[in-house]
Amino acid sequence: MALPGVDMSDKKNRFRFLPKKLEDWLYDSTGEIGRLGGMLIYQFKLWPLCVKLLRRNRSNQQAAALAYHTIFGIIPLVIIMFVIFQSFPSYEKIGDQLRNDIYENLNLDQLTYPDPKNPEQELQVTEYLDGVIERFFESSKQGTATIVSIILVFWAVMKLLTTIEKTFNNIWNVAYGRTFIQRVISFWTPLTLGPLLIGGAVYLKTSPYVTRIFGGAGSEHLQPLLPFILTVMALFFLYIAMPNTRVKALPALWSAIIAALIWFLLKHVFNIYMEKFIPYSKLYGAMGLIPLTVFYIYLTWMIVIFGVQLSYTIQNLKKIDFEEMKSAMERESALLANDMLILRIMGFLAFRFVNGDGPTRYSLISRVFNLPGTFVQAVMKQLAGEGLVVYATDPDEGFMLQRTPEKITVNQVLDAFALEKVGLREPYKSSAIEDLVRKSRKNAENVTVRDVCDSIKQFEATAAKIEQQAELQDEIEEQINQDKPENTLNDKDSQ
Repeated sequence: MALPGVDMSDKKNRFRFLPKKLEDWLYDSTGEIGRLGGMLIYQFKLWPLCVKLLRRNRSNQQAAALAYHTIFGIIPLVIIMFVIFQSFPSYEKIGDQLRNDIYENLNLDQLTYPDPKNPEQELQVTEYLDGVIERFFESSKQGTATIVSIILVFWAVMKLLTTIEKTFNNIWNVAYGRTFIQRVISFWTPLTLGPLLIGGAVYLKTSPYVTRIFGGAGSEHLQPLLPFILTVMALFFLYIAMPNTRVKALPALWSAIIAALIWFLLKHVFNIYMEKFIPYSKLYGAMGLIPLTVFYIYLTWMIVIFGVQLSYTIQNLKKIDFEEMKSAMERESALLANDMLILRIMGFLAFRFVNGDGPTRYSLISRVFNLPGTFVQAVMKQLAGEGLVVYATDPDEGFMLQRTPEKITVNQVLDAFALEKVGLREPYKSSAIEDLVRKSRKNAENVTVRDVCDSIKQFEATAAKIEQQAELQDEIEEQINQDKPENTLNDKDSQ
């Protein structure tokens, strides 16, 4: 299967440096090389594609934005978590341990600042943060906390979680996020169950009963696994709950395990650097730890985003051809689609509209027409931008026609995908070509999307109405080829 309008004839050229036998294995049946060979080929396709998608989604910019919001949102998030812990007496004692773990994982426990009263003395940043949290709780208990401060805490947490959701949705090619009410409901689950699950893991980590279990031989190797399991649980829960789409458990679990391994390696390297090198201290003194901590938070989010991208790639690799994804990435700003395909999609939407089936999801369109999700997203985004479809949330989420099929003409659909509207510049203008385009559109002046819908079971009959248009499009291409040398010379003369 190939993207409409994309030449896929040279898809093996990417691997010219590989032996011929390996090229055949990559794109032909892997039955001859067995399960082990198939797994190797799977890995060979998975990782390069994952890296390219990371570049395409500008993961470095996403991580920088998340690091910025984390700096301002971590304290409100800790406050919300402590409120939840205090609501459950059995978890209240775990709050302090969890807070210390958060400080340690973000390396905040190593930050210091000069005492305003005695500049020669260094104070711990964590002590100051603890004071802020305690003052907020005291004012809340005494009823002196203003509604403004409570709203600011809630806003900071929602802003951080919304940024995370938008980043994950961008990776999963979800064009529309949750509404505010949906976000409050959706985020309340990880804000409540998440701390409780993490608190339970912290309890297991510090419980004397668990210590006795691991107190035998090999305990020095088994006990450190608990923080790793805790991290995998948190990442898995994040990968499942945050994107506004269905994420399968197995890809999310594998991605969480790999991301956790990389993150623990980062922590180890960072701690070694802090203990033995620390050139920043010579330049900035104690304040030199601040840019290091910000950079550490940035790298942490890079690892988290990598895990999200990996889960997306694992879940979609089997149904998306490698070269189709490559073409989609290289043509991010240009949507290439033929008229027949667009009319089929609009006819399908009209068919569901007439039958009262409700909004149509990306995934359904992708399955019905056997198209990559990225291509379907680009098509629907273009149709929505031209006012032909609208994204609905009631009764279900998805796309539906913005008006009745009788009021949408085929010409309106075709005009939505004119060259200048989909990111392509027409390099060679010619009055002869424009005349051919106008003639081709006359054949579909009186045809509406309802006509396409009524004939969707016998679509070839509708296709005959625009058969002349396809022939005229061939003439357009020939005219472009004829005009190309002349216009090229004119461009050189003008220069």
